[in-house]
Amino acid sequence: RDQPRSRGLGDVYKRQIERRGKIGAKTLYEEENRLKRVCNSIAMDLCDLTKATVEMFFAEELKGLKGKSRNHYRQTFRQLFKFGVRRDYLSAEHRLSEVLVNEPTNEAAPEILKPDQLQRMLESAPPEMLPYVAIAAFTGARRSEILRMNWGDIWSIDGFIELESGKTKTKRRRLVPMCAALKKWLAPYREYHGPIWERTEGCFDSQCQKLMKECGITGQNLLRHSYASYRLALISDPNKVAIELGNSPEKLYTNYNKLRTPQQAQHWFSVVPKTDLNIIPAYAS
Repeated sequence: RDQPRSRGLGDVYKRQIERRGKIGAKTLYEEENRLKRVCNSIAMDLCDLTKATVEMFFAEELKGLKGKSRNHYRQTFRQLFKFGVRRDYLSAEHRLSEVLVNEPTNEAAPEILKPDQLQRMLESAPPEMLPYVAIAAFTGARRSEILRMNWGDIWSIDGFIELESGKTKTKRRRLVPMCAALKKWLAPYREYHGPIWERTEGCFDSQCQKLMKECGITGQNLLRHSYASYRLALISDPNKVAIELGNSPEKLYTNYNKLRTPQQAQHWFSVVPKTDLNIIPAYAS
């Protein structure tokens, strides 16, 4: 053969360990589990893989899964093929990805908040929760990313919040503009140091649920969904918004584009404290 053999798909799974430190722990765990299932189901060298085999895997092995989960496996296969090309197990013109077109998930679009709901959340949030709500609402950072952040990430670069590579889901550094509204909500914390959230994740979840219940709000990732939709409406630049979120432009449109108007977006980014904030957090230094 012109192509070297791959020693089977199991070899690719072993190589996945090399990615530790390059992607988040949760993402790595999920990818490894998907790769295990692929390797256990398809016992052949990567260079012998055919489109028919991939199609059969989705038709039989994954027939009980919903569209979103099946699409996750498609992404796993895409990464698998990229690895194969880098290792010369597959030709760069292999065309296996032609059978990996994502299918509709038929899932409800994510809900987003209205500006008055955000105002209520920010005004109702206890001092230790307020920074999380403000940062999520005005930067779109993920829950896990904010919980890894410290105050140095907020103040180290004027006009931007820095999400270091070791704290992001994709393990890539991001800079997100700090809008005027966010600066006003975080102004009382200007001299603080250390972690933004010092307590346990369990305590955070409890406090978050309590706040949402108090504000009459239900749903998941609402602040991130909201930021993405309002930000896209405000600047009409999907590539820039995708970079700020740590996503692809395609995922931005699929998951977050709710077609808000520029006027609605201006209202969202104008949510500021109605009175001076008098905050003395217990974890202030």
